[in-house]
Amino acid sequence: METLAGIFTEITKRDGRTEPFDPSKIREAIRKAFAATETPVTEQALDMLASRAQETLAPRGKAQGLTVELVQDAVEQALMEADFFPQAKAYILYRSVRQKKREERERLLGYFPDVPELGPVLRRAERDFPGEEYSLGALTRKFLSLYKREAGAEERWSTLVRAAIELTDIQAAKWEMIAGRIYSAGRLREIARRMEEKGVSGYREKMAWLDREGLLDPSMLQTYSMEELEEAYSFIDPERDLLLPYSGLELLYKRYVVMTHA
Repeated sequence: METLAGIFTEITKRDGRTEPFDPSKIREAIRKAFAATETPVTEQALDMLASRAQETLAPRGKAQGLTVELVQDAVEQALMEADFFPQAKAYILYRSVRQKKREERERLLGYFPDVPELGPVLRRAERDFPGEEYSLGALTRKFLSLYKREAGAEERWSTLVRAAIELTDIQAAKWEMIAGRIYSAGRLREIARRMEEKGVSGYREKMAWLDREGLLDPSMLQTYSMEELEEAYSFIDPERDLLLPYSGLELLYKRYVVMTHA
């Protein structure tokens, strides 16, 4: 049988986005179904079930285009045909839970149609904080209790940050981390917008603009060459922003980010 990797290079997700297709995820999904029922499974059984799922998936994918839904249908069918009914049930339950999470996320995103940056933030938060106490349904309900219909994008974003902060307590302390991510994404969005307004793109142009505006310490460009500054800039890892809670990020932006005089 021709491998799926040789047939499909991309898979379409439910929201229409595409990503590279990784056939190994089929085998991993089956393994998780067995783990959910605390049932041991051999590598040979996993290979057999993954092969069955791929045999089912190949013609369907060719006819309809490869989608996440088709892959999950094929996994479910492979488990049922091999009489692994408890595992199939666990997989069906998993799909149901994931569907509920998607619906909660889409409901919240519906209040931010003009803020595309929010979707990736929420999806990452769901992956990093999978506990039920961090459900986006809870965030949506808190947001709606504070929401004003006439609010613009920035006010709605601030309201969402406040909602996450208000959910933070001893039992769900990581809501402050989620609040920080939403807050930081909003600030980065604002910075990008202002850079675009000023016609500034890239680190070198930003430094030159700050220097012209008198916002840069003269010793910076006197002491270091632009190449050295760019090398230092390359050391910045945006992923480290995810390690800070809202209080730390707010302090960082208010105290250490260079502000214009306007």
